[in-house]
Amino acid sequence: MDLKTDKLSFPALHSRIDWQASNHELLQISRNCLGYFKSRS
Repeated sequence: MDLKTDKLSFPALHSRIDWQASNHELLQISRNCLGYFKSRS
């Protein structure tokens, strides 16, 4: 499934999905960073 052609067909739907996905990734990254700094201190 090609996401680029999909985005052209359903821009609103996919921007919402992208936002949710990137938001989830940011949460994971910030949790990883917190765990990293806690383990170092």
